[in-house]
Amino acid sequence: MYMTRVFHSVGQGAFYTECFSIRKNDDEIDITIVYDCGSKLGGKYVEKQIKRNFKKEQEIHALFISHLHEDHINGIPSLIEHCNVKRIFFPLISSENRFLLKAIYKSVVADENLQEFVIEFIDSPVGAIKHLLNKRDRRDHTTIELIGVKEAHGENDLTSTHDYEGVEVFNSGENAMDKIDDTLSSFWEYIPYNFKQIERIEELKEELRKNKVSLESLEKWDVEAVKLARKAYEKLEGGLNTNTMTLYSGNINSCRCSDYFWMKCVGSNIDSISTCFFRMGCLYMGDYNAKKSAEFAELKTKYQAYWNNISCIQVPHHGSKKNFNADLIEPGRICVISAGENNKYGHPNSEVINAICLRRGYPLIVTEETNSVMFLCNNQICRLIY
Repeated sequence: MYMTRVFHSVGQGAFYTECFSIRKNDDEIDITIVYDCGSKLGGKYVEKQIKRNFKKEQEIHALFISHLHEDHINGIPSLIEHCNVKRIFFPLISSENRFLLKAIYKSVVADENLQEFVIEFIDSPVGAIKHLLNKRDRRDHTTIELIGVKEAHGENDLTSTHDYEGVEVFNSGENAMDKIDDTLSSFWEYIPYNFKQIERIEELKEELRKNKVSLESLEKWDVEAVKLARKAYEKLEGGLNTNTMTLYSGNINSCRCSDYFWMKCVGSNIDSISTCFFRMGCLYMGDYNAKKSAEFAELKTKYQAYWNNISCIQVPHHGSKKNFNADLIEPGRICVISAGENNKYGHPNSEVINAICLRRGYPLIVTEETNSVMFLCNNQICRLIY
């Protein structure tokens, strides 16, 4: 039995996979998990990566969506078209924030096909996926199980609304592997937490208030209101992220993984850094805002039982210093940063790289360039071309 963890070279985006290969009764069983699927380079670019890495109709046992930013989700339609996606885990969002998201995305998302998919998904995840399957001319019996993860504080009240009709509700902090595959449930666990990102919501609302833009005017597609909303959105560093769903992936503490697993980490499709059997956990963070001490403390509290098992983290928001907290880094921890070459945001920030190095972590920068990877060597950041 072995597992491969891959950080795909999509540049300013996020597309990560974990693939387990298991020998059982002379049969080879493959289990594939995906966390996010998108890139600033566009859905077509991600489509090429999907076709390069997955066989046609390959089974994807679970897709986890961190949040609904374009660079994290614009490859999902292609993934569903090319592969057999069995289930999708996504963060549930309150009614007020869904309304806000729809109004903003109608104003700022340029790709009409993506805009349609995102807004439909916010409105009705079940309807959006059915519509997508019909458009892709998938077989009539193709179905995708939709599982909504409640907010970490349990604030989603779904008892009095039909907004998530047909969606199974899942609690933050529970082991999602129980719903994915019984074969691995005694060895491995996936622990999602859906965190509300209150600060950015309030920042955007304040910018809209300053410009006297109401959500109702955006819903009615008032031209002047749309222009002002775009300006307000551009001032919001990182865009609007009402919720982020983080995900811990790792071996169950009671399991002697050295008896079962061989694992490797791959950056830009290149064998780069191996990890020990007893610290095999990875924390995927999407665009989680860990900068402030309170937000970091909440994150660590939720994952306290797993913290010492984390050998690898996906640095949040492409290495932005506004989302980074140096306390995420411990000696020997692999720090994956997905960032576009020469991106206009300056990601990853030099202060983030310095903090990782000073705390003896290993920065691994994955860009759209397939053959380049950054790593720590003799206390220097080096670039190797393979």
